[in-house]
Amino acid sequence: MTVKNIAICLVSSVATTLRAETRPMPTVYDRNCEFGFTMAAADFPNGDVAVAGFDGEGVQLARFDRLGNQRFTKRFSSGELTAITSVSALPNDRCLLTGRCEPAAKGRSCATGRAVVIAPDGGLERSITTGAEITSAAMLPDGGLVLAGNTLDASERRRGMVCRTDRGGRILYTYVSASGERCDRFVVRGERSEYICAAFSSEGGGETVGLDGGGKPLFVTTLSGAGFTTEQMIAPRADELYLVGEERQGGGEAVKIGRDGQIIFRRRIIPDNPSLRLDRLISCPGGELLVGGGDDSTACFALMRGDGTRLALGMEPGRVSDMAVDRATGHCFVSIYDPQAGRGKIIRLSPLGARLYEKATAVEYNALRVNPDGELLMASAASGRLSMLSPGGELLFDRYAADEGPTGFADVFLPPAGEALFIDGRGRMVKFAHGVRVNDVRVEKPLGGRASALFTVTLSGYGFSAEGSPLPVTVDYRTRPLTATEGVGFVPVAGTISFVPGGGQDTFTVEVPVNANDLLEGDRTFALELSGVVNSYPVRPTGMAVIKDQAAVVKLVETSPGVEGGAEVMFELGIFKSDGKPLINSTGADIVVDGRYGGGTADELDYDTGRRPRLAISDGRHGGRFNVAVLEDARYEAVKSVSVEFDRVHAMSTAEVSFGEAASLLCVGAILDQEAMVAIEPLGDRAFCANNTLGGMFRISLVRARDGAPQTNNSGDDIVVTVEVDSSSTARQGEHFVLTNAHDLRIPAGGRSGTVNLNGMALHSSAPGPKGVTVNITKIRARGDAGPIRVSPAKGSATVMIRNE
Repeated sequence: MTVKNIAICLVSSVATTLRAETRPMPTVYDRNCEFGFTMAAADFPNGDVAVAGFDGEGVQLARFDRLGNQRFTKRFSSGELTAITSVSALPNDRCLLTGRCEPAAKGRSCATGRAVVIAPDGGLERSITTGAEITSAAMLPDGGLVLAGNTLDASERRRGMVCRTDRGGRILYTYVSASGERCDRFVVRGERSEYICAAFSSEGGGETVGLDGGGKPLFVTTLSGAGFTTEQMIAPRADELYLVGEERQGGGEAVKIGRDGQIIFRRRIIPDNPSLRLDRLISCPGGELLVGGGDDSTACFALMRGDGTRLALGMEPGRVSDMAVDRATGHCFVSIYDPQAGRGKIIRLSPLGARLYEKATAVEYNALRVNPDGELLMASAASGRLSMLSPGGELLFDRYAADEGPTGFADVFLPPAGEALFIDGRGRMVKFAHGVRVNDVRVEKPLGGRASALFTVTLSGYGFSAEGSPLPVTVDYRTRPLTATEGVGFVPVAGTISFVPGGGQDTFTVEVPVNANDLLEGDRTFALELSGVVNSYPVRPTGMAVIKDQAAVVKLVETSPGVEGGAEVMFELGIFKSDGKPLINSTGADIVVDGRYGGGTADELDYDTGRRPRLAISDGRHGGRFNVAVLEDARYEAVKSVSVEFDRVHAMSTAEVSFGEAASLLCVGAILDQEAMVAIEPLGDRAFCANNTLGGMFRISLVRARDGAPQTNNSGDDIVVTVEVDSSSTARQGEHFVLTNAHDLRIPAGGRSGTVNLNGMALHSSAPGPKGVTVNITKIRARGDAGPIRVSPAKGSATVMIRNE
């Protein structure tokens, strides 16, 4: 049956939110009985539940096994039982009922009190009748019973009494208090079943009596005061007896009585107030005492040493709903609820009394139990709520017992076997239980070889045989792939676990090998599933394993330069393990790397600055590329650099990808200029004869090799051009002309010009006819890291005519 999980309003005093982990106790059964209950016993070692109540005709007792199957129903006649005062579980799978039966005839001496022991099959195993009213009972280690209550003495005055029987039901003795009107409490001191201590009270005061095996008083200790009532009594050790109670006029006290009846201490805990009761008492493993009480408006609690020294004292609005002690750590828990404010709290105390935390609650948790692993189980009968805190105070789960949400129950029980039982007066029972559970694990994928995912399978609840021996628990397990792949991510395993309860082995480790690989997968998961649980409950049958992938580092793989008018600048990035081995993206999504242009000597005329640096490493690939679009201009330049700073990685998955220890990855690429040419052209024919005129004869120009477009020299160095007069010239240098600047022809740097004139002088000559001057470009010297440059094949030579007129 599915039970709703409702978020609890449970808030730490130091943290406003608590993380709830999915770890619910499963619903074992939710069933209705044919009669309403007034009492129940839920602490049978084998997980059974006994409920008692009325069906309109008389008292009924029903017993259910650990899974909710009805074992028997027994009806009592009016002569057997007409009222119930207690129901309790006994060793050896028995059940004890106490109550009253109809007397055979009117009269004080008629036996009306009754105690019956019911066998596991519902048969009447033992029946004891007494003239006293029985209010409580217990079975001794030797099988005898102790019955406590009150009776009438010879003068018809009510007196407290304690009765002891042997294991066959024969009454060994009945002790009647001389002054006490009722027996409030009794305990068996130490482990000796013949040594019983009982507390009696009356309007005049209270007394505590120690009885030997024959019922004779070993001591009688009087607690002076106005009608002292003992609310709780414990004997944690043979020489220790503690009790708490209060006087009729108020004033809750804790009392320690020695072996011989002497009062060791008597400490006032609650101030004088007739409405306040000190009614809770728990012994701690270190010898401390946890006491509590109050009323609906004032909650009082204290932690004391065994000598009466007070370690902690609390007075809070509301009432003490329950208390518990962690036997492993000695930490104490107090549940307080303020009905006026409609809220409560859980207080945790250290063995020295320090408050470790306070957790605010929205409901009244009237039942607390500390599990062996330190978890605090909390139940609220009024709202039908069940919650659990981790040893550190985190909320592990929170749920309602009923599908319909908040539902009031008559009572709730948290037996030591790890179960929880809600009952109401209409015959409904809802049971939850601990049992076998497996935890979630997280393991780092190894760089090489194998690692291990270690699941812990824990047994926290089990059944017992009819003889009271723990039943062995077995459970099968098997791995199941989720996002991880068998054989690639992990090695599948299967098997059976056997627990022997009580032998100290309540956990089992299942090891699942996790493989290394060269894949960047992100976090991958697989499950370990439990099935076939025998003699326990599958509390949490599935454990999740998360294989935490190794962190990937983005590095530069390759850079190739761009060429103006041709190839683009290329940056290739890849993903690598921390040891430098390359990885393949297997995340199922792209890994996107973003960047920005930062520095470099190239400018917006060299490359497209509007294209945002971004590359994607696709699924199944090791790397990805980003190309810088190179532009074409009219400048002849040296090598330019373009810088991209990649500074953000978007993994698009659970993979952890970064630039390693650095915050970014700076990549620098080169832009090479396209090929250029130097061309020579005549400036025009000139007639120089009479006056030896000097002027420009040729123009040398820098042009793009691709299309001949003129360029400016932006390389940063002059371009030096070497020319010579071709031998085919009809004009002779020195006779017909001279070149005045051929020794130093430079296309200047600076970006303003791309030409230079070759100047000359025509000399007077008497030779008839025109003469031709042909000049060839023979050599070009430019900056070494500038673009390639050559002589124009079409315009590497030019001719000028000299005419004498």
